Amino acid sequence: MPLLLQEAEALVARCPKGVFDIEDLADGSRKATVGRPRDCTICRECIREPAWTKRVSIEQVTDHFIFSIESTGALPARALFEEAIRVLVEKCKALLAIVEEGSEAHVMDAAEAAKLTIAAMKTDVDDLA
Repeated sequence: MPLLLQEAEALVARCPKGVFDIEDLADGSRKATVGRPRDCTICRECIREPAWTKRVSIEQVTDHFIFSIESTGALPARALFEEAIRVLVEKCKALLAIVEEGSEAHVMDAAEAAKLTIAAMKTDVDDLA
């Protein structure tokens, strides 16, 4: 059920990130719409009061990631992305090789390797920024 008139205006006012807009309908009424979903930070201000939890639903797509790549100009953003993916694949292959060896000691080594891999990946991402 769409939020109309005062409710729509109240919802737009509640969101600190300006995610919602008010749309004019053909019958002359107005309703709230999600105008900029990518601006949502899941701050939950729109559902802070219990009455709003029945009217507004916040959902995330758990298997999607949105990120941006900025380049200094030395390399195009696409080249940075491709190199980052190549490095990630190589690190994943190295981790899988450790896990596939199979002994309990190796699995413990794999857990430590995973921590190191994650730290190295973070460093690589920080270097890209």
